[in-house]
Amino acid sequence: MTEKTDETVEVFEFPAKEARISHYELTILVAGDYTDEAAKAAFEAVKKLLVSLNAEITNELEMGRRTLAYTVAGSTSGNYFVVEFDANTQVIPELNEKLRITKEITRHMFVKRAKRTAEQIAEEDAHREERLSKARKSKEENEGKNTDRRGGDHRKSHSSKSTVNTVVKAEGEAETDNIDDSKFEKKKSSDKKAPLKDIDSEIDKLLSDDVEV
Repeated sequence: MTEKTDETVEVFEFPAKEARISHYELTILVAGDYTDEAAKAAFEAVKKLLVSLNAEITNELEMGRRTLAYTVAGSTSGNYFVVEFDANTQVIPELNEKLRITKEITRHMFVKRAKRTAEQIAEEDAHREERLSKARKSKEENEGKNTDRRGGDHRKSHSSKSTVNTVVKAEGEAETDNIDDSKFEKKKSSDKKAPLKDIDSEIDKLLSDDVEV
């Protein structure tokens, strides 16, 4: 038999997780067989998704179609979009999963960063465009140098071929010069006609009785 008491048992409850707001930058890429209009529509859908998750959009940037460093989704170019927003950290996993299964979104990336003013954003955008411009210019210059180098190698190969032919010819001439001239002298001497007196002597021998028949 248990003894009844008036003591109350306190139930421990975990404190509710405090909502924490952070600032994020989301970059998305729309590549493949999508037009610029379709890519923009996909970006608008992403912004609506952010609003539905109680995120506050603070900045957005349409970077347009850019050449990709490698082929993605069978395409060498794609449309880039950047959006900055404040949101509860708890909604990021859900947002990430929804973007992952959205077929129009080829790639996406979250970056947690400090919140910036409009002036700071404009300044960073200007620096970004400057870096991109320098990178494109450097790429074009390198492609031009490679083209010139290939042309130079092509001319060099022809020059080398000509040199080889010249060497072969020179070696052939050297071999001809090294031929033993005595063979030619012997042949030359054998081709000389015999003197008339030698012929008469031979005839006399044939007519003489000393010749054995």
